[in-house]
Amino acid sequence: MVRLSIRSYSLEMRAHAHDYHQLVFPLAGNITMEMSDFRGKVGPGQCIVIPATSRHGFKADEKSRFLVADTERLPAEMLQLPRSLFTVSPELAAYCHFLDLQLSRSAQPELVQSLSVLFTGLLADQKMNVVRDLRIARVVEALNRDISLSPPLSELAALACLSLSQYKALFKAQLGMTTGQYLQQQRMQKARALLSHSDLPVSHIAEQVGFSDLSAFSRRFSAHWGETPRQIRHR
Repeated sequence: MVRLSIRSYSLEMRAHAHDYHQLVFPLAGNITMEMSDFRGKVGPGQCIVIPATSRHGFKADEKSRFLVADTERLPAEMLQLPRSLFTVSPELAAYCHFLDLQLSRSAQPELVQSLSVLFTGLLADQKMNVVRDLRIARVVEALNRDISLSPPLSELAALACLSLSQYKALFKAQLGMTTGQYLQQQRMQKARALLSHSDLPVSHIAEQVGFSDLSAFSRRFSAHWGETPRQIRHR
């Protein structure tokens, strides 16, 4: 059972450990974390994973708010991350803000349990790109923040503090695909989800995944999935 709560902290650095895993999702503001594999700030759109028995320091502005999930079990991929931080999927991020509203207004046990069950399902569906090289992990986090963008490879190589040739080789070694192939995979997955579960015009969906030309989007989508956007929309 996942225990969910909305919390705030103080600017005084505190440190402790506990015998359960903890996930901290910033909703408003940042939290400064000090752990064995991570030191820095964590903000909205990210989640810090605190494994059981791991001692950690933390501080945050008192006006900041965080969704905190205490759990006895975590998806295996989360415990294999090269550092205890990941980019939250848009679906899970939206649900975290929904939980902020619900948990702040209702304490009904049945409702809280139902909310926890759905949270656990979304957490299990959270896609983890287990990248063990921190330089490439930084690039993956940057790409996932807005998959509609196509940063130059030279810019991504600079972010990873690598030469262009080193970056290309290391990215493919870590993820088994090129940067372009990775972006295409993420874009096509998001496009299919939007076509299946929203009534957004196909042209708007194309723009959200980085295509200004609707025909180009349709061709790429059909080549990737073997079905046209229209077939997915009207299934």
